[in-house]
Amino acid sequence: MIFAVGRQLFFDHVAGGLLIAFGIVVPKQVAIRANPTSVPSSDLRALASAVCAHLSEGAEVIEATVSQLEKGSITNSPCALDAECNDLSDAVRVLSVCGLYPSVLYNFTDDGAEVASLVYEPSTSADVVYPAVQYLFHQCGKEPDELALARFQLRGFRCFQSDYELFERPQASLLADAESIERLCIRLGSTWRYADAPVSPQHILDWLRQFEGSGFSQEALRLLVYLYQHGYVTEQKIAARLTQGYLRLVEELDSIALPVAFQPPGKSESKLAYKLRPTISLANQEEALAKVHGAPPSVVTNLVCFDDCIGSGETIEKYLFDDTHNPLASEFSALYAAGRARTFVLVYNSCSSGVARIEQNSNAYGAVSVRTICPLDDTHRVFSPTSQIILDADRREAFRDFCELKGRKLFPGGPLGWGDCQWAVAYDYTVPDNSLPIIHSSLGGAHPWVALFPRNR
Repeated sequence: MIFAVGRQLFFDHVAGGLLIAFGIVVPKQVAIRANPTSVPSSDLRALASAVCAHLSEGAEVIEATVSQLEKGSITNSPCALDAECNDLSDAVRVLSVCGLYPSVLYNFTDDGAEVASLVYEPSTSADVVYPAVQYLFHQCGKEPDELALARFQLRGFRCFQSDYELFERPQASLLADAESIERLCIRLGSTWRYADAPVSPQHILDWLRQFEGSGFSQEALRLLVYLYQHGYVTEQKIAARLTQGYLRLVEELDSIALPVAFQPPGKSESKLAYKLRPTISLANQEEALAKVHGAPPSVVTNLVCFDDCIGSGETIEKYLFDDTHNPLASEFSALYAAGRARTFVLVYNSCSSGVARIEQNSNAYGAVSVRTICPLDDTHRVFSPTSQIILDADRREAFRDFCELKGRKLFPGGPLGWGDCQWAVAYDYTVPDNSLPIIHSSLGGAHPWVALFPRNR
């Protein structure tokens, strides 16, 4: 068992014990109250995530590190959002753009706010914590000694690795036994949805078994763990974080900001546009041009467009600068050159080469810039020498050869992802073609392949 899975199992057990206090009906919004000096922040976050899993399928974590909250500002606007709220106005703004969804607050520092609370203090919650300690040790095939509980109460979850070495080290094999693998698939299946349907544990297991004959099951497991921790993102989260980024950008700008749709209907921008409403409504390009021309010559009009990701940068580049794809592209470029307008491209994921391709385009005249919510550097590329996904260099190189060979059949234009991005990224509505084809593409015939998340655009 790896550390991350063990921590998840442990705090899932703790969460179940704490939630008994609410009885049958669990509130939509829960604040976890804990002493930050006695509970490590990583433990608190893990507990919050576990409580979310018990609340409902759509619940997510909100870190609410605010000193004061006006009555009702959070209690009346629960949402599913992964966001850091560093002050009152930020918290209110973030929560106001979301719908009513279950949520769990942690690092919650306002004693006056009326939010249902779970008090978590390991030193006084032995009746909840110790059964979780026993369960964790049993899952790892060991028995806890008499000091296990006390060590956890003093130092947190990491003591189980430093003192007892319960979990596999990073270079070791992941989830070596079939039962652990099945548990992981069940866990993933309980949280993943794709194309408006649940992703079944059996489907995840079937995808994983395709690697057994080639000897790359462990590498495929690492892809699943990375997807669970980083790569899988919901449309709701993307829209919420883009909205938050847009509101922060507006605060920084010294003149008007106009959201604009540069891509045609059917592209990801138009899909996101629906989710960004009502806070953000995209104008069409003709309306944007009229706005720029109607402004005084000394005023720079700020335009903002949106997308879920920038991989190679080709898609956004052609709709911003190429007349064959956008007949109005030259007119916008002329405005950039004249200092009358500038465009901010706000995206959730990006890689630096794709960003540079857009910002350094000769038709941008230095007036187009990209802002990314969650940039993906080389550590997020599966086969990069600094990859956080496949750590062993020899295994990484061998797995690359396998994926490239398979990818040539699955997706000839980008056997390791379009633009050689080598991503392991999936959104709950589609998969960027910059991700590995073994994740998003299928193949029939004598040597079939079934995608984990079949790409639908």
